[in-house]
Amino acid sequence: MAVEITEIKPKSQGEVDSLCSVIRRFMGKFGDSLQETEEAVRNAAQQGFILQAIHGGERVALAVVTRSPFEDFQPSYHLAYICVKPGRSRNGYGRRLIEALRSRIGADFSLHVAPDNDAALAFYRDAGLKVKYLRMMHKEK
Repeated sequence: MAVEITEIKPKSQGEVDSLCSVIRRFMGKFGDSLQETEEAVRNAAQQGFILQAIHGGERVALAVVTRSPFEDFQPSYHLAYICVKPGRSRNGYGRRLIEALRSRIGADFSLHVAPDNDAALAFYRDAGLKVKYLRMMHKEK
């Protein structure tokens, strides 16, 4: 069974709410607050894009890509979320989303990852990404 990568555009508040719920469930302990998730989804829907991986008629992974206001200072896009349905990881869904992202915008994106998220760090390194900076924050949100 082939994996289909499609773009989705939530148009109503209900669609945004539903998508945020899925993202937060898929992200688990590495997810953000509902407010932060909704802000990213809204930005992606209006200025960036949201990709989903469908396998066997089931949504198994998502990538939420926001648009930054910069062209040169930092990458033009930010991979806000890439997440796989619990129990469905290690099936190549994330890699397929990264490939689709790269085919659309090349290497013009950045992302944040928790320093204790060893699985994500390994995934990103295997996908050819490297650590360039550590993000420092005064306090947790």
